[in-house]
Amino acid sequence: MSTVQRRAPRIRSPKRMLALAFTLFLTLAGTSVAQASWTAPGVTAIASVTAGSLAVTQTGFDTLAVLYDSSTLSVTKVVTVTNKGNIPAPYTLTLTAPATTLATGVDLQTWPVASAASCSTGATSTSPTGQHWTSALTFSGSGATALAVGTSAYFCVRSTITQAQRFALVGISAVPTVTLTSSVGNWAIAPLAIYATQTVANTLTPGAPTATTTDHTATLTWAKPADTAAIITYQVFRNGTLIGTTTAPTVTYTDTGLDVGTAYSYTVRALDAAGDASPLSTAAVIATAGPNSGAWYKVKNATTGLCIDGENQSTAAGTAMISFGCKSTGFDNQSWNFSNPAGVSAVKAKYAPQLFWDTGRGAAAGLAAQLQNAGTSNQSWRITAVGAVGSGTYRFVNDSGQCLDVSGQTTATNNIQLEQQPCGVLGLASQTFTMTWVG
Repeated sequence: MSTVQRRAPRIRSPKRMLALAFTLFLTLAGTSVAQASWTAPGVTAIASVTAGSLAVTQTGFDTLAVLYDSSTLSVTKVVTVTNKGNIPAPYTLTLTAPATTLATGVDLQTWPVASAASCSTGATSTSPTGQHWTSALTFSGSGATALAVGTSAYFCVRSTITQAQRFALVGISAVPTVTLTSSVGNWAIAPLAIYATQTVANTLTPGAPTATTTDHTATLTWAKPADTAAIITYQVFRNGTLIGTTTAPTVTYTDTGLDVGTAYSYTVRALDAAGDASPLSTAAVIATAGPNSGAWYKVKNATTGLCIDGENQSTAAGTAMISFGCKSTGFDNQSWNFSNPAGVSAVKAKYAPQLFWDTGRGAAAGLAAQLQNAGTSNQSWRITAVGAVGSGTYRFVNDSGQCLDVSGQTTATNNIQLEQQPCGVLGLASQTFTMTWVG
C-alpha cells in the first residue's frame, strides 16, 4: 500500500489535481517464480490505493518425466494452475516438445478435470484423439474464465506408447515442455518453461553373443535383455542374414555347416508376439577351428566354386582329380581326409580309401594331379593358410614345393584336371581353396 497526504489549501489558489502513487507487482511461477514490477513516482495526493498482485503457479508437469518399459507404457499426471495473487488471473498454458520419433509418436491425451483427484491412471479421457507432444496444445483463461483469487484449474495429461514403439524406439527420448504466461494490460511476464524428459528404456537389446567352436560349428550364447516381459523369441543373424530362431528363454543357438578356419559375424535380436523387434545386439566376430585329422572335408576353389572330385567316382589308380560342381548328396568322391593337418598330410579319398592325392615325382610345372595308391610318387601335402586370420582360405603345397592348381588340361570327358604349378602370390585365385566339414 502507498500512503498519500493532503496539504492545507490556500485562499483563491487553484484546486490541486489528484495524483496517485501506486505500485503494480506481477509475479508468475512454474516450479520457480518470475517477477516484474512497475512503480509510478510518488506525488502529493489526496487519497491512497492498495497495489494489486498477480501470482500464478504451475505444478505437476515435471512428474510426467518417465522411463518407458514393459511395466510402464503410460504415465498420467495432473497439471495444476493456481492463482496465488489478489486479483483475477488470466493465463496461457502451452504443451509442446521438439520433434523426435518419440515426441511425434506418443499418444498424448489432455483434458480439464474438476479436481486433482479426478486425474488418475484409470480416469476416462475426454481428450481429442490424434494428439502428440509436437501438437503444441494450449489451455487458457481470460476475462470471465480467468482464475479467481485462490482458485486452481486442473488438467489431466496422459502420455502413452505402444509395445511396438517400445521395441522400435529403444533409447529414444522426448523433452516435453510446459510454458505458462500471464499478462495484465501492457505488461507481460517472460514465459517460464518447465521440462519433463521421457525416454524409452534400452532394456530389450540382447548381449553380444559368445561362442565355442569346432571346425564346422559355432555354439552361440548371449545375455538376455534386462526386460524380458514381452519377449517370446530371439533371432540369430550370421553376416547380416537370418539363420535361426530360438524360443525364449533359450539363449543358445548352434550354427552348423561352416567353413574351416573362417570368421563370421553374429548378432541377435529379441521379438515379441506381434513380431516387434529390438535393436540388434553388438556384433561378435567368431572364427571356426582349423581342420582335424578325424574328419572329412570338401575342398572348393574359392573363385570357381567347384569342388575337387575323383572323376566318375573311379576307384582305379590314376583317376584324374578334377574340378566339378559341389554335390549336396552322394559326395563321397568329393570328401577328403588330411592325416596331419598341422604338418605334412597324406590326403585320402573317402569313396576309395586306398587312393591319395598325387602329382608324380618332380617339380615340373603342369604335372597332372591324380589319385594313386598309397606310397606312390608325390603324396605329401602341407595346408597353408592364405590371407588374414579368419579368411578360411588355403593352398596345398606338395613335397616338390609346387601348389595344387585348377588351371589344368581337359580330360577325355571334358572335365578340367588339376595340376601342380609354381606357387604364386598368396591368394592366387587358381590355387586358393576353402574347406568344409562333411563328416
